[in-house]
Amino acid sequence: DPWVLPQRPHFGSVPAARLAEQAWSAPATLARVTAEGGSLTGRAEEYHEVVRRTEPIRTAMTAAGRCFEHGRRDVPRVALTFDDGPDPVHTRSVLEILDRYGVRATFFCVGHHVTALPDELRRIADAGHEVGNHSWSHPYLPDLTPDQLREQLDRTTEAVARITGTAPTRFRPPYGALSPEGLAVLDEHPTALTLWDVDSRDWSRPGPGRIAATVLECAGPGSVVLMHEGAGDRGQTVQALPAVIEGLLDRGLEPVTVGELDPPPAIRP
Repeated sequence: DPWVLPQRPHFGSVPAARLAEQAWSAPATLARVTAEGGSLTGRAEEYHEVVRRTEPIRTAMTAAGRCFEHGRRDVPRVALTFDDGPDPVHTRSVLEILDRYGVRATFFCVGHHVTALPDELRRIADAGHEVGNHSWSHPYLPDLTPDQLREQLDRTTEAVARITGTAPTRFRPPYGALSPEGLAVLDEHPTALTLWDVDSRDWSRPGPGRIAATVLECAGPGSVVLMHEGAGDRGQTVQALPAVIEGLLDRGLEPVTVGELDPPPAIRP
């Protein structure tokens, strides 16, 4: 509920005491978070308007090799992607399952988690998985100025490169949302926009069976599957992952990284 709260710090939220004061003194001004709405509860209309306004820009970026949502529909490969990590518990569980099946995936990591858990990031990279940029502090990016967005991008890129030795070439915005001004910043940045065409909706924690069913009902050749392994209790995702992988393999779909699904993005100098 950013517009009824004081200006937040450069990286982070307003103090918890200020949030509690607002909830106590004026509860009607706040949106009660729901599983369906997630962190954007109360802002759905605004979110969909941003998506509508940016659609022509994303189309042009896709044609230029600067935006990617799915791969070729005639190649039996699927990219599993995991957002919001690394996580001190769930990242290792996800890695163990991927290793058990000999599968590689793409992890879109949050910068301040990367700096807090460098060993977990090294495990991801050392296992041969792809690492992408998922911003520094996971804000709703349309709220930010162009300079603030650049700092979100650059701080995370530098942190990942310092720990793994390789700078990420792909960026996934939190919630998949960027304003037209944000897309203009990204189009000049040395990372390409990477979205998805299958949302597992694991963030709403509907149960492991429902997560697996959603992926298997929606995924096909070329799909990019959105899942999560950090920033909360991702136990249901971990439980669902074996069924997801086995279901894809049974259908002749090979799980790969986004980089194996997509040609290298057009990198800005």
